[in-house]
Amino acid sequence: MRCFLPLSFAAVLIVCLGVNPAVCRADDPAPPEQLVEAVSYNLHETPDDPNSPILWTIDLRLAENQMDGGSIGWLITRLTIKAFNDHGTLLDTWIDASPDLNTPDGLWWIEHADPQAPEIAEFVEPPYLEGAAAALNPAHANLEFAFAGLSYTPPPGGPPFETTGGLDYTLTLGGSTEPEAQGEAVEMEVIPTDDPPVG
Repeated sequence: MRCFLPLSFAAVLIVCLGVNPAVCRADDPAPPEQLVEAVSYNLHETPDDPNSPILWTIDLRLAENQMDGGSIGWLITRLTIKAFNDHGTLLDTWIDASPDLNTPDGLWWIEHADPQAPEIAEFVEPPYLEGAAAALNPAHANLEFAFAGLSYTPPPGGPPFETTGGLDYTLTLGGSTEPEAQGEAVEMEVIPTDDPPVG
């Protein structure tokens, strides 16, 4: 059996299902191929300024669950939120290993121009998600999150990022009455990511 590694930063990844590709063995049964994607939504200090620091990232790991013509029903397998200071230092990381998507089948359906090679721009409008993510440091508070992607119309002069979306979001530390961060119709940078999952 062969294990495949990422092809490129925006390419489709093929992995060994249920098995860490780094530890696949020759006697493992060959699983079916499955499309896997990872996309990050970066929230800058000044939302429409690509040179301003990134203060928050929301990372979604996606696995193909169903296909219907050119549409793929994606299962969100992990949500990771990271907070940074304005010098780029990582302050904290929170993870929800199985976020619930409030849709009839629990999937995020996207129509793809080529379902075998999804493009990052096709993931620009994440579905509504809310829940609580556990801090990677067990001494820290959980982070309650609620966010949804919005239809985005570039302003005159064009969008600030190569792939730009709009986001409504609220991020609140457990036990707090005031959000750590929130925004309405905030511009966000959308990028593919090949960083290994955290935790």
